[in-house]
Amino acid sequence: MPNVGKPSRGCQPCKDRKVKCDQGLPECRRCRRNSRLCSGYPTATDLIFRNTLSVDVDEHRRQQPLPTTISSRRTSSIGAPMPADWHAQSVCMFFHDYVIKPSDDKVCFGFLHGLPDLLSKEHGTSAFEEAVSAVALISFAHRSSLEYLVPQARRRYGRALSLIAEALRKQENLKEDPVLATILCLGYYELVSGEKLASPCALWSSHVDVLESLLRMRRPEQVESSSSTYLSFNAHNTLTIRNLTRKIRPSKEAEFMGRDPRRDPYSRQFGGLACETCHLLADADDLLRQAAIDYVQVTALHEIIDAIIILDMKLTTWSGQASGYYLFAKMEAPLSAPPKTAFDLQAPPSIHLYTSPTMAAMWNQYRCMRILLLECLQKCSSRQREYTAWEPTPLKIDNPCAVDQISQGIEDLIDDICASVSYLLGEVDQEGNLRQPQQKKAIGGFLLLWPLRLIVCKGLGTLLQRNWMMKRLGYIRNVLGIYEATSLS
Repeated sequence: MPNVGKPSRGCQPCKDRKVKCDQGLPECRRCRRNSRLCSGYPTATDLIFRNTLSVDVDEHRRQQPLPTTISSRRTSSIGAPMPADWHAQSVCMFFHDYVIKPSDDKVCFGFLHGLPDLLSKEHGTSAFEEAVSAVALISFAHRSSLEYLVPQARRRYGRALSLIAEALRKQENLKEDPVLATILCLGYYELVSGEKLASPCALWSSHVDVLESLLRMRRPEQVESSSSTYLSFNAHNTLTIRNLTRKIRPSKEAEFMGRDPRRDPYSRQFGGLACETCHLLADADDLLRQAAIDYVQVTALHEIIDAIIILDMKLTTWSGQASGYYLFAKMEAPLSAPPKTAFDLQAPPSIHLYTSPTMAAMWNQYRCMRILLLECLQKCSSRQREYTAWEPTPLKIDNPCAVDQISQGIEDLIDDICASVSYLLGEVDQEGNLRQPQQKKAIGGFLLLWPLRLIVCKGLGTLLQRNWMMKRLGYIRNVLGIYEATSLS
């Protein structure tokens, strides 16, 4: 490791301006006084790998011979050669940031548990190894401001695509854990890199369709190791989010996995409610897409409205029962400084504390499901009122839905999502204590992408709530290195 002197522990804006940083929490005094976004402070990983700072990058580039021909210029534009140890460092940093081991009390579901063991068993160049390297390098490049490593990550991503396409042609490979893990990592690469996503509300590209086919081949009744089971659950949760966002009816295999007997009772019940929500949203979307609507269809809308109200009551009942099992606590948000602008007044008044990031993600999925149902209820009620205003019918409206009540319900659920942000972004721990900057991991920002983007993209809640979420999306991009967050921020 080259000697780069004593590393600075200040935030990046203060470093750029060459001023002293007081390293205050949750942001330094200079950034707060000048209304700047404080990027946080170097993590322990940054200090360990400080040979990858920009000063070393410049020195490394100066050591490279200047191109003398056109062909050599084209080669040098791809990016500087990557030192061999950076690959290992990036993989270690990726596992440190994203892998969560499930706890023994069945309350923590884990995230990508088993990936390090899978990688240790791979020998030679494989699609899984290339996919892990691609997402690890792109995450490392963004978090360490080493953009010239991005072409290296893209090449790994391209090789992983070629190798996995070849592996998918063989039927015996479709049930293997490395194949499923490869597809997951390719999707994570696109989220971290911010590339290849066409729809602003969609978090996954065509990789999620491959996940559905692979889960169909992995029969739930087959004997699986614990790591394989958690990997299947991670893939199924991704598929559920896709179905909820795009209003797609889940397949029979997805419904069976949602009620998988290997899950605890509350998780099985929640999986069943998620499938019901997907079906109901798809039915309502089919009716709302029709340009003209008659009496038969307005009657069907009336039935859907009744079904939405009943399902929302089921979800509320589930939350009351599950809150004693999936525990989280509420505390008042600490005031770091008096608010100066309206932007500062948008912060939620309370903070939710969870036992794990995946637990917070599950509760946010519950809140997003209810938000989608209430939004659908709003649209169906509006469409029904439009018809009855022009064509008086003997249809009796038993459940008139007040627009103000629905809007208030959506805003309350959004407040609960905002209350989870401080914990997920590592600003506080599960006891409510302020965390040091080096304890922050990217997984929290990754798990916040879907709820924050869903609300901002659909224009739900108040303008103040959306502006606050946009600010947090900017933090996820600039500090945690997940570039897909910038598609809306």
